[in-house]
Amino acid sequence: MTFLLATLALAGPQLTRLPNGIPVIVQTTHDKLVAVEVLVRTDDLSPIEAGAVETLAGALLGETENYSLNELKRLAWAVGGSISTESAGDCLRLSITTSPDRLNPTAALISDALRKPAFAPESLVRARLVSRDHQEWLDRTPPLRGILSGLAKRGLAPVPVTTLTREQALALHAMVFRPERVAIAIVGDISAEAASKALGASLGLWRAQEAPRLPVLRPDPPRKAESFQSAFATVAGPT
Repeated sequence: MTFLLATLALAGPQLTRLPNGIPVIVQTTHDKLVAVEVLVRTDDLSPIEAGAVETLAGALLGETENYSLNELKRLAWAVGGSISTESAGDCLRLSITTSPDRLNPTAALISDALRKPAFAPESLVRARLVSRDHQEWLDRTPPLRGILSGLAKRGLAPVPVTTLTREQALALHAMVFRPERVAIAIVGDISAEAASKALGASLGLWRAQEAPRLPVLRPDPPRKAESFQSAFATVAGPT
């Protein structure tokens, strides 16, 4: 998060703040598309909390308090472009590429994803599958597996937690997703004034509630490690 904001700062963007203090950094360019990066700080979480947030990222774009899954899909279609969420080390990232005239539905989508995910059972099931597939891919990739193993021994790597209950997801969300932990960067054919106005209508009055006590998070059971030769054969295929 710090690197991205510092890079944008060097390019001479404009910094504004929403009424609740969320910083919005806007770099106006001649590109007709608009790239929006919403960053939620996670660098102060414990390894097991960070592992649970990796699963949480996959459930943010499911059903919300305001939209059913189908309604949210229609809103995403109105936004156009690309939409993705991922856990990226020191932050959780929500990335959207859209056009300047679609910034209002984009802001509505961001607002619901950040503030009001319902964590319906199907959203959590989908998030678990995505997280497990990613973990299995890491396990089959020797260099990455070795790096993560070394970081884990030092307590620096997320501990996989895919079996999140709805109660755990809601409590973790309330703890992590708070205005003071959010920053937004926008690059494209949009002014700082227009960006601030669109985001302010949806996010500017967001006030975080007191977070409930986080239920105990349990890591996934340890996986049986593959040998280097077996993992390499899986990745490289037959010779």
